[in-house]
Amino acid sequence: MNHFYHGLFGSPSSWSGIISDSQKNKIHDLYQEGEDEILSLQTSPNDILVGYSLGGRIALEIARRNNFNISHLFLFSAHPGLLPNEREQRKIWEDELIEKMKTLSVSRFIEYWNGLPLFNSSQIDQSLSKEKLDLSAKIFDTYRLSEMSSPVECFSLFKDKITWIIGEKDTKYIDLIKDRVIPHGISTVTLDTDHRVLEAKSYIKKILALKGIS
Repeated sequence: MNHFYHGLFGSPSSWSGIISDSQKNKIHDLYQEGEDEILSLQTSPNDILVGYSLGGRIALEIARRNNFNISHLFLFSAHPGLLPNEREQRKIWEDELIEKMKTLSVSRFIEYWNGLPLFNSSQIDQSLSKEKLDLSAKIFDTYRLSEMSSPVECFSLFKDKITWIIGEKDTKYIDLIKDRVIPHGISTVTLDTDHRVLEAKSYIKKILALKGIS
């Protein structure tokens, strides 16, 4: 089975135009499925996990919990994990972001979000509703990076099972990947995008096709 996980503010439709409606493809909805349901997935050697951004963080955590008992892991614009001395500062930022989601108007939050260094050439969907913004705060709180185990020790052991895809205009994440992923020998692909790499649909389709995903 191929499992797909979208990012924050996304939906199953994030994979539209990239994968087909196949019984082999299970597209998870982070806004409908609970944490226990998502993270309790028991994988098999034939499973492929695919995640974008927050969904990539989740896919990586699932792989780690299953000791990489999978066929492959595709991570699109995913954070590789925090160092011990980064957790406290990250938690402070997470608290601040959650507060912004809860208190700012949609237009003010979009302005703030699009100004982050991850996004240099694209804009968040302007149809974001206040209801979804409030729910996103709960989702972000549920899957805090500051509370997830660091998987870095797994990278060298399972490097052949991981492909990392990153936008070269994503000025924050590109440095993280160069520092914490590439040195472990993990296959890394850079695209001419910022953090929103799924917008390069034709390239993403080619990357996934290498493992028979369509």
